[in-house]
Amino acid sequence: MNSSMIGSLSLGSSNSAAPVEAMSFAQTPQNNAWFNIYGDTSDRSASTTKLAFDGSNRGLTIGTPVAISDTLNLDLVFNASNANLDIGSAKEQQITAKSYNVGAVLRDLAPSTGWAVDAFGFVGRNSYDGKRKVMNNQEATGSETVTAAYSGSEVLVGVDAQYSNPVTDTLNFIGGVNASLSNEKIGAYSESKYYSWDARTMTQASGGITAGLEHQQRRPNNLCKPWPTGQFTAAAARQRPTPTTALRVPSLTAQWDTTIALSLLALTTQVARA
Repeated sequence: MNSSMIGSLSLGSSNSAAPVEAMSFAQTPQNNAWFNIYGDTSDRSASTTKLAFDGSNRGLTIGTPVAISDTLNLDLVFNASNANLDIGSAKEQQITAKSYNVGAVLRDLAPSTGWAVDAFGFVGRNSYDGKRKVMNNQEATGSETVTAAYSGSEVLVGVDAQYSNPVTDTLNFIGGVNASLSNEKIGAYSESKYYSWDARTMTQASGGITAGLEHQQRRPNNLCKPWPTGQFTAAAARQRPTPTTALRVPSLTAQWDTTIALSLLALTTQVARA
């Protein structure tokens, strides 16, 4: 869930808010509250060594800029998300997780370097509901379903740095690095009457490197051109020798932007310790 939430923060932009598409047309990114609604799915087919799974994640991120100083841009952010994970071809194990986080994003920390550097920090509460099928020869079906409900508190911090350098008038080199660290404390809980788990702490670190090329082209589109008026047929012109006139209206030109991005390198690694 953390990777999806981090993706919704619109990191790597000098604007202290989400993309314009997520806002009212009357808002400006630098001065108004913003929001992002996101979702993703993942799945894996079963093999001789791996179980199948099917997962989904949905969330909402809301932020508002806060004026700290002329050189420090900060957004206060709230996030809520819901994730579902089904494990096994017959969904022998199911986990539902709900997460609520509050925190802040510091934007454009190094404007003079040519890098768009953002940092973030969050504290949150996660709740989990799970059920799974276990074998039990005392049951008529040979198995039964055990359930569990537990929760944890989490701290998440990270940094994201993006770089863009023009190669030609229409071609840019783009690259970036990112890293995050989370620490979650999960309380003790039991699964029905058979299994119990002690309280534990889970620490996860992740990082990534990206590089690519971005092609941008701006093409004019003439919406309106001058057109003649007062034209007459040849016969009418002989009877009425009025000179032909033309009404000239300034052309209206719209700019159409085309952006094509090519990823050359994308490396991500994650380490977890419980």
